[in-house]
Amino acid sequence: MPPDKPPLDVTQPLYVSIRDGALVARYTLAGASGGYIGAERGEGRAYVWHPERIVMIPAAEVAMHRTPYVQALAAGDLVQRTAEEYEAANEAAEKKNREAIDASPNGSASPAGGTDT
Repeated sequence: MPPDKPPLDVTQPLYVSIRDGALVARYTLAGASGGYIGAERGEGRAYVWHPERIVMIPAAEVAMHRTPYVQALAAGDLVQRTAEEYEAANEAAEKKNREAIDASPNGSASPAGGTDT
């Protein structure tokens, strides 16, 4: 039997990315689903997954909704990431946005996509 994973620390933010093809609800402090982690509706209402996006879930949300997040991690639908990976992904997205703005003829461009979905 594989060793148990350490329990989820609800005093710290949780950094995750989605497994391609998985739908994991994102919960809010109000309790309602705030959409899906790393997935969104695309053209024709089909889902589009962004497994490269790393999402930070604040400690308060982790504490309130621990069970569904633990279940999604155990099922492999969510991949636990580190704060360092999250920061690196944010820096890369910001750089991509700056490059898009610099390359735009009028100095503005649509954001290249962030890590907060």
